[in-house]
Amino acid sequence: MRHLGPDGSMKTWIRHALTFGAVSASITLVSKLLGTFTATGTACIKQSGLDSLSFIGFIVLMVVTGLMTTRAGGNVRQASLAGLVAAAISGAGLLLAVTVVVAVADVSQCASEDAGLAWLFLAATTLITAIVTSAVGVGVGAGLATAGGNFGLRGRIAASAPQGAKTPKSTSL
Repeated sequence: MRHLGPDGSMKTWIRHALTFGAVSASITLVSKLLGTFTATGTACIKQSGLDSLSFIGFIVLMVVTGLMTTRAGGNVRQASLAGLVAAAISGAGLLLAVTVVVAVADVSQCASEDAGLAWLFLAATTLITAIVTSAVGVGVGAGLATAGGNFGLRGRIAASAPQGAKTPKSTSL
């Protein structure tokens, strides 16, 4: 199975998956770290409003991944694969960010009686939640990229149709 195009370059859907996945992972990592280090309060693991920034960025970037893949000549299946790979990369960024946040947690704020045990339980729960969220995010990313791919395909069909011609209401995969 070759991953290179006819001219030796990387296939479009792979390039978009790697690019948008890395951007999404970076946004997740930066927003999670900034949120943790700038949040106030006495919680063991601090939460911030910046977490919603990474979620919104994920949604937008997965749709754009599919859109750009089909606009560049790919089909909707390639857009779905691009979203799947991009979401997996973004999930890796989430796991890295959560691991760093758990590592810098203030153990003394976890519990008054046995802070170490409470921190261990909270860390395990947080990491398991991040793993499940990443796994669900892969499916959601593929679905969002499929939607974006359909938008891109409709735009490509409309752009290639002669002026004044009717474009189809729906397109098949």
